[in-house]
Amino acid sequence: MSSEPKKPDTPTKEEEEVEKWKPPKTTHPVAIVFMCIFKICGIVFYWTKNWLGLIGFILVILCDAFDFWTVKNICGRYLVGLRYWNIPMSNNTTKWLFESRSAGAEIGKFDSSWFWIWLWVWPILWLLFGIVNFFGFKLDNLLLNILGIGFGMVNAIGFMKCQGDYKKQIKALGKKAALKGLAKTMETE
Repeated sequence: MSSEPKKPDTPTKEEEEVEKWKPPKTTHPVAIVFMCIFKICGIVFYWTKNWLGLIGFILVILCDAFDFWTVKNICGRYLVGLRYWNIPMSNNTTKWLFESRSAGAEIGKFDSSWFWIWLWVWPILWLLFGIVNFFGFKLDNLLLNILGIGFGMVNAIGFMKCQGDYKKQIKALGKKAALKGLAKTMETE
């Protein structure tokens, strides 16, 4: 017989408090860190490009390009198990290939949520910057906004196509937006 006291099956109040403050579990923290680094650097260089001049403009473009490549080739594969690419054909066309994870593959809930949220927030953020620049007549910034929206939307559409039922999802998203707009219109009347 052991003389150790038996631990209760239910966690104590202190253990519950510690559990609340644990960081979310991610299976690929490095992918998430690099996804954040390029986005943060791109925004910081965007805000400071007036002081940096042409170098700032170039740094924003490079950060957007690195972010596009990282999300497309690394984060998509590791965080949600999706990837897409194209193959040049002999008749000067390209064939797009979309691949999704196998049915039994484990995808972390936090990883997946993080990926999908930022996949859509990123082009929307660039769109908001673009609207501000358009109405502020800062047309030189508008080029960077268009580039950011383009990179973000290519990734978003590419990964939606990887999921297979993307057409249903896009229709559902459109219907949801239309219903929200209708509900707001009815509230104001």
